[in-house]
Amino acid sequence: MTTRLALLLTGLMVVSAATAHGVFDARMQALDEAIRLTPGDATLYLRRGVASREHGDWNAALHDFRTAAKLTAAGSEARILIAATLHDAGQVQQAVDKLDEIIAATPANSDALLERARSLETQRRWLAAAADLGTAIAVMDPLVPEVILTRAKVLQSAGPEHMAAAIATLENGIAQLGPVASLVRRLADLAMNETHFAAGLAALDQLPAAVQSRPNWLQRRAGLLSAGGEVAAARDAYQAALAGLQSIPATRRATRAMTALEAELISQLEALQ
Repeated sequence: MTTRLALLLTGLMVVSAATAHGVFDARMQALDEAIRLTPGDATLYLRRGVASREHGDWNAALHDFRTAAKLTAAGSEARILIAATLHDAGQVQQAVDKLDEIIAATPANSDALLERARSLETQRRWLAAAADLGTAIAVMDPLVPEVILTRAKVLQSAGPEHMAAAIATLENGIAQLGPVASLVRRLADLAMNETHFAAGLAALDQLPAAVQSRPNWLQRRAGLLSAGGEVAAARDAYQAALAGLQSIPATRRATRAMTALEAELISQLEALQ
C-alpha cells in the first residue's frame, strides 16, 4: 500500500478517536474552511471524504472522493477510495466494477488489488480473491504479513482441497519475511493434521531457540507431533511445556490465560498417557 493512501486510511482511526471526544464537527468545519480557501487541493477532499466515510456518511464521502478524482494528482487514490466506500455502503459489485477498471489500466496497483480482494472475499469468490492477493504479494514493497495471512485465510475458506495452497502461501511468506510469529503461528495451526504436520514443524524450527522453548510454542510443537503420530515426542514436548509454565512464579502465573494454558496442557498430556 502506498504511504499516501495508507496515511489517508489511517485517518479513519484518527477521526474515530476525535469523534469519540466530540470534536468531529469541529474537524469537519476546519476542512470545510480549508477547502473554501484552496478548492483545488485534492488532499483536502480526500481527508474530508475519509472523515465522512468513517462517520458512515457514504454520499458525502463519495462526493468528495469523486471531486478529488477529477484532480489529476489524486486520481488513482481517490478512485480506490470510491470503491472502498461503495463496498462499505453495501454496493459490493459496483466496487468490483470500479476496481476492474483501475486494475485493467494499472495491473500492478497493489492498493487496488487488495481492495478488490476485499470485495471478492465479501462475495465469497475465494479463488478470485486469492488470485488478487497473490498478485499483490508479488508486487508489494514492502510486503506485510497481514496480506499473507489474509490470502491463507481465503484459500482455507475455499475448501479443504486448497489447504496445501494456504500452507504454501505461509511458507513462502516466511521465506520472504523470515519467521514472523503471526505467520509461523498460523502455519502451525493449519498444519495440525497428518498430511501437513511436517510443514508446521519446519516453521517452528525457524523460530529463535528462546521462543521455541516457551510453553505456548512447545504446545504447538506437541500438537503437530501428535498429529503426525509421533506420540512419544509429543508427550515430551507437552511435559516440557508444562514444566516451563510451572517454573514461572505463581504470582505471575495467576492469570486467566496461563491458568487455561496449564489446564489444556494437563488434559492434552493425559490424553497421550
